[in-house]
Amino acid sequence: MLTAVLESAVKCGAVDAQNLAHVCVDSTVMEKNIGYPADSGLLEKLRKKMVAFIKKQEELTIRQSYSRTGPRLAQQVGRYAHAKQFKRMRKALKKQSNWVGRLQRELERQLDKFLDNTTKE
Repeated sequence: MLTAVLESAVKCGAVDAQNLAHVCVDSTVMEKNIGYPADSGLLEKLRKKMVAFIKKQEELTIRQSYSRTGPRLAQQVGRYAHAKQFKRMRKALKKQSNWVGRLQRELERQLDKFLDNTTKE
């Protein structure tokens, strides 16, 4: 669209082609797609990836994957935010963050145990 506007401006003589050799575009008004670390979607994605990694490894086991409650809680966070129930939203985000932390610690324990056994052999 920008190209069409500039070409029509050159054709009608409103702008010289030499003036278009260097164009500055201000992107400060553009919306940024930033996901913050406390974002529910990122936490859910991380939980899924960790569970998939643990299940893929034959040596590793998992106590609890939160595969049923994880996606449901992620939806609830969005609903709480939409309804401006921010205390409930933060509580659900904290719960989700705790679940991811538990999975991370479980993975670290399993990997440490696995690495210790392989180095002894």
